[in-house]
Amino acid sequence: MLLSNKKSIKKKILRGGVIVLKKKRTLILILLISIVLFCTIYIFFAIWIAKDARNILRVGLQNDVEYKNIMHSDVYKDINPLQRHLTYTEYTYEPKFHEIETPLVLHFFGYAKVWVKQRYAPEDFGFEEPVTLTMKLKKGEWYATNVHIEP
Repeated sequence: MLLSNKKSIKKKILRGGVIVLKKKRTLILILLISIVLFCTIYIFFAIWIAKDARNILRVGLQNDVEYKNIMHSDVYKDINPLQRHLTYTEYTYEPKFHEIETPLVLHFFGYAKVWVKQRYAPEDFGFEEPVTLTMKLKKGEWYATNVHIEP
């Protein structure tokens, strides 16, 4: 009788071990799915922010344009070549001379930091500069609150 009790205890332990292994596998699977889902959402948000950052840089180079809904007036003044006194003549923005490299985006709960390099080289003047944009989510759109441009 004592021997049969030991066998039944061993069977229960083995069955319990299998249950523990199944629970561990399930937890690991849930953890992996959660990580993949988080990374996917993070990347989609980064793509959205990068698209809006490119648009902010394009609008910032234009004169007499409505920019208040996508950037602060100080940001516009720091991006626009005429406002920065890079040129003293009126110029017309031409997209074919403007190149924006792939932005690097870091974001967290409605705030984002974007590092990007832009080149603008029309015939009469030009520049190439690294730009750092600080952005926040405002009414469903990304809004530039600050810009730092390295010469």
